[in-house]
Amino acid sequence: MQANGKKAGGVARFVATVRALFLPPVPDHLADRLAIRQFKRVREFVPVLYLTIAVISLAAGVAAHDNLPWIFQSVLPAGFILLSAVRMVMWRKHQQVDVTAQQAKRALRSVFWSSLPLSMFGALMAVLGFFLATGESRALPPMFITFAAFACANCLSSFPKAAMTTLVITMVPTMVVMIIWGDTSVGAIAITMAVVSLLQFRFILSTFREMLHNLHLQHDMQTLAETDHLTGLSNRRAFTSQLEAALKGDEDGGNFAITMIDLDGFKPANDRYGHAAGDAILVEVAGRLRTLCANETSVARIGGDEFAVILAPSHDRITHAERATAIQSILSMPYAIDGDLIHITASVGLACHPVDGHTITALLKSADCALYAQKNRYYGIDEAVDDDDADRQIGLFA
Repeated sequence: MQANGKKAGGVARFVATVRALFLPPVPDHLADRLAIRQFKRVREFVPVLYLTIAVISLAAGVAAHDNLPWIFQSVLPAGFILLSAVRMVMWRKHQQVDVTAQQAKRALRSVFWSSLPLSMFGALMAVLGFFLATGESRALPPMFITFAAFACANCLSSFPKAAMTTLVITMVPTMVVMIIWGDTSVGAIAITMAVVSLLQFRFILSTFREMLHNLHLQHDMQTLAETDHLTGLSNRRAFTSQLEAALKGDEDGGNFAITMIDLDGFKPANDRYGHAAGDAILVEVAGRLRTLCANETSVARIGGDEFAVILAPSHDRITHAERATAIQSILSMPYAIDGDLIHITASVGLACHPVDGHTITALLKSADCALYAQKNRYYGIDEAVDDDDADRQIGLFA
């Protein structure tokens, strides 16, 4: 059993190595986007592909007249035309339906596995047609199958695994038979088919690399748009999106919470030690949050000295309160900046979903009210929290 396992592992590594020679590796953070993009491209072209196959089948049936048995003249073309019509209607039905990454991956696997028997059948028909035809018409069946294979490869070019497999399975047996047949003209046709197939391979690889490059650019642009340039944390825009996602994804397994954080005494320190020291404090705050909240859902800088954290789901509100207290304690420790020990503290407002709100607005208002209540205690102000102040803060997220 161990020997078989090692053998299978060795084969898998060999396949992965060979694949890496042709296709660039796909980073994990792009895998889902790539699957969705590939599926959408395939979905866009598959109806056209089936229409093309139907036209090629009809033309092949006409060309087979008096040159091949009746099954090649009518049965096979009619079967392919019917299959193409049914599949074209099925694909067009789901043309505008949005899919998740998992649905896209399942659909792509289905496309790949369905392409294997069709490719094998096409190769078989090309070889049989080649042997059964006579004279100058001998090369016609392989030529029509080649047209169909190139059409498939073009339409599946965004999905190299299926496109290249289709070409190999369909073309290689046909070209081998034609080359060893011994006829110079037939061999020349086979070599031409091989050269065009290699060009097709290059087109497929180029299409895939371009798609992956575009996804890299989009990811980088999105990261820049959703990242605070000073601290490297998520910015307000990203935090809002992550909060929306948390609301949609919250399940019975636990309820998440948010903490709004404001640095007490930051402005006086910034005025006294300078903006460079102020920036260094903010970077240090971000580093502490990043370390302390590594397992939380999101850590963001949402304003000048304002931060926010989406705490991971928990059954117990006390757990959320303990996390918020830990954040406050860590951020209230002194900051060593350019040889000076700077003392500032942090006020933290906690809001738990769904107890403190079911919507973004309600949660933010609850967290801000708790934050201002704590800040008022810090400054020795014994008065109710101003709801207008909280509303102004929440309005920034709208």
